Amino acid sequence: VDYVFDFIQEPSSTYGQWLFMAIGGKVEEDRDHMHRESATANATLCFSEFCHVVCFTCMMGKPEQTRFLFSSVAGMRQIGKKEAKVMTEDQWAELIGVMVHYETRRHPTQAAAREYRQYAHLNPSHPVELVLFYDDFVQLLESCPFLVFPLARLQQKFQRAFLGETFWTRKLKDIGSV
Repeated sequence: VDYVFDFIQEPSSTYGQWLFMAIGGKVEEDRDHMHRESATANATLCFSEFCHVVCFTCMMGKPEQTRFLFSSVAGMRQIGKKEAKVMTEDQWAELIGVMVHYETRRHPTQAAAREYRQYAHLNPSHPVELVLFYDDFVQLLESCPFLVFPLARLQQKFQRAFLGETFWTRKLKDIGSV
């Protein structure tokens, strides 16, 4: 797996690890050390998994990128009488850290952390806990677009390295995702 990241000249990141996990890859997740130098060390792919991760990454439109980020971090919580996928403030802070870890430009991470409370809702099952639902997450990302940049850059590097951006743009247009 690290070879893929070396090939596209992108650091082996936690969000890259999430991509491999999303396709069912066997990457060990280490939540206590999310920012290790190689999040995919010792992970291997067979050819079909490689093809799957390339297509999955290259075919993501903005809605899929947003859903992917939310689903990679958010967990199931009891909301009223049902369970729902929501993001806690700690998970939001984790996402910020993961997405800016390899960035060379400085981003307003403290402001992004504070923005959480503007969009979050009290969890009816645990009134002291603020949670973020997916729709709120989408709005919050609009005020913090820098959090999607690393994933968009990774996608662009995958597209350039495997069949070219023109090929993938055409495929995205064919399915109406652009």
